[in-house]
Amino acid sequence: MRTMFMSILCALLFSAPIMAAVTSDQQFSTLDKNHDNYLSKKEFLDGKVRVDKQKTVKLFPDMSDVEQMNDRAVQENLFDRMDKNRDGLLSKDEWSQVAPNILEVNF
Repeated sequence: MRTMFMSILCALLFSAPIMAAVTSDQQFSTLDKNHDNYLSKKEFLDGKVRVDKQKTVKLFPDMSDVEQMNDRAVQENLFDRMDKNRDGLLSKDEWSQVAPNILEVNF
């Protein structure tokens, strides 16, 4: 019985990162309305993304004024920060570096 319990526990622990990656990819795909594998600022700002402001400050300490910003301003600021190559689009890689930590997508 104990061996079976440990096997199940190990399986859950090792599968957790995989499940998180799938969730992030699903969120990205849901927001990517034109299915070009990039998120435009318009797709990002369509109202489905909710930002956790406390987690944002932890990830970006220089955004300490985020609590006073309206949601749209926070989202625009985050999009610009996430767009590392400044091409006006978020790739899946740019998305996955930040989004799972501070964003929630409402389906």
